[in-house]
Formats: sequence, C-alpha cells, structure tokens
Amino acid sequence: MMDQEVVMVYASTTGTGTTGARKLSSGTEAATFRCLRVPATLNRRLSSVLHGRGEPKVSLTHATDRSRGVLYTVASLSLIAGLIHLWVMPEHFQEWWGYGTFFLVAAMAQVVYVPLLLRWPNRSVLLLGIAGNSAIVLLYLFTRGVGIPLFGPEAGELEEVGIIDVCATSSEAAIVVALGALLLWRLARERTALIGVVLSAILLVGAHLPHLLLLLAVL
Repeated sequence: MMDQEVVMVYASTTGTGTTGARKLSSGTEAATFRCLRVPATLNRRLSSVLHGRGEPKVSLTHATDRSRGVLYTVASLSLIAGLIHLWVMPEHFQEWWGYGTFFLVAAMAQVVYVPLLLRWPNRSVLLLGIAGNSAIVLLYLFTRGVGIPLFGPEAGELEEVGIIDVCATSSEAAIVVALGALLLWRLARERTALIGVVLSAILLVGAHLPHLLLLLAVL
C-alpha cells in the first residue's frame, strides 16, 4: 500500500495539474490525488530521491578523516622533536644547567603534547602547539643568527648549525604550519570573521620575519 501511494505521489509530480481518481492494485480502494505543477529542478530531485538516483553524496567522514590525518602527523613530528631534545640534553647540561633544563622542559612538553593533542584537539590545544613550537623555532634562529641570549656562560655566542638540530627545527616549523592550516580550516568551516585576522597576522609575521632577524643581527 505504501509503495503504491509513493509511486502515485511521484506520478503526480509529472502531471498537468488535474484532479482524478485511481484504483489501487488490490481493487478494493480508491484514492483521490491532485497533480501539482512543480519546478523542473524540484521534479528531477524528487525523481532521483524516489528512485535512488542523483548526485553522489558527500561523505561526512571525509573531513574528519583529513583532520585526523593532520593530527597524527603533528603528533609524530612533536614526538620526533621531543626525542631529539632528549638526545642532546646531556651535552647541554655539561655546558650549563640552565641550557640542559631548557632542553629537558622542551622535550617533556613536546612529548606530553602528543596525547594531549590526540585526546583534546580543540582550538586552545592547537594554539598552544603553535605558540610553543613557534617560540622554540624563533629561539633557534636567534641563537644561530644573533647569539645565545642573556644567560649562561656562552651568552652572546653563535651556535653552530647541525643536522640533528635542523631536523628538530624543521619538525617544529612543520607543526606550526600544519596546526595553523588546521585551525584556519576549522575557522573557515565555522564561517568566523576571525579567519581574516589570523591569516593576515600569519602573513604579516612571515613577510617581516627576515627583516626582524636582520635588525636583530645589526643590533
């Protein structure tokens, strides 16, 4: 009964606007229906829905899978950077306890950030990862371009560039880019006007970072 009524409704969408009566296949009941004029687009949509055709549906899990892939990539990079900092920590303790403590804290923060990010990947956690890794990257550039700042027996001296520290810094820079892209993507989905402000700030900092480093080098 229900299928026959649905077919009749579908047939009515292609009618000419008349009223009539049809007898159901059971031969015992009659149903009066009205044929309505509908737009051609809606007519095709109804036809597609009733017959199981139409445009391919967008998977609701596609965006979630992409976001999860970014999170696992960032977690891996954070773990790599943290393990590198643990690896070089003893030699920095030999130079001065303050240097070793910095590397220990940085390593612990990057390792702990992995479960934190995977368990609670909210906006605050993303911003925390961006801020922390950006600070480490900027400090690395400062120690290689200007000198070790302020404290310790090697204050003011330039650090040498090594392969292992380049690997750690590259991982941290990739974390900043990935988290920033993920944050902007989420803001875009939420249709928030803040996306323009954040994007402008990132572009501004990126454009003037070389100038800032050159100014610090001159000073």
